[in-house]
Amino acid sequence: MLVISGVSIYAVSEENDIAEDRDTTTPKGVKKINDMGVFSITGISSLWAYIWLFIVVADNAVEPWEAWLTAIFFFLLIIMAFGADKYNSSKEGGDMGEQEKLLSEYQAVEIYRELIREK
Repeated sequence: MLVISGVSIYAVSEENDIAEDRDTTTPKGVKKINDMGVFSITGISSLWAYIWLFIVVADNAVEPWEAWLTAIFFFLLIIMAFGADKYNSSKEGGDMGEQEKLLSEYQAVEIYRELIREK
């Protein structure tokens, strides 16, 4: 996860940063994490996964209860990240973002025709 974050940060420079929906306080080429809750949960879970892996394989065997607990940890990660995302979106004033609200007004056929016309 840290390698992916590092490459992502390195890849966007001031020259190739073409985001039009930018926060006006953030200059071009500066990366900003909008949802720190989900990022923090996945980051901590990634570190815990390495620690848990070390604990599980320390005795050169994986017991069934360790395997089941690992699967439960995965579902806990999904539930916690989903909850943090829903909490963040409710703080912003709704479940749907501006783009989803705009797209929900149209049917799929209308969107398809618009995309074909723009092409």
